[in-house]
Amino acid sequence: MGCLLSMEEFKPNAKIPGQGPEILNVIEMLEIDTYATNVLYSCFIEIDADKGGTIVLAELYGYLNRDRSAFYDACFEVFDDDHSGQIDFIEFVCCTWFLCTLPFNLMGGFAFAVCDVDESENISSKQCVP
Repeated sequence: MGCLLSMEEFKPNAKIPGQGPEILNVIEMLEIDTYATNVLYSCFIEIDADKGGTIVLAELYGYLNRDRSAFYDACFEVFDDDHSGQIDFIEFVCCTWFLCTLPFNLMGGFAFAVCDVDESENISSKQCVP
């Protein structure tokens, strides 16, 4: 596991979900430079094992080389903003930016929110155990 075995240049493609011209607005708004965009795109296409233009849960687990867990499933659901069962490049950019810019002292709150799927402000053992 490791991105950047080769660097790919991102070029918008309206035929692929999340890779149309709208991604350029997101990249600009988040102030992501060309190099970082290409790094993100290189990682994205490495995780996208079937090269279908989106990442499905099985591809993420395969890339991470991890056993399935309720926590990873819940993170995937949070990052799958349109609830399509797939993460497209625009969702990938946004969730990666969020995680990379989240202050360390707020990470516990994020993990709690991911596990508190019923928004009860309590976490039962069933909510974070496979």
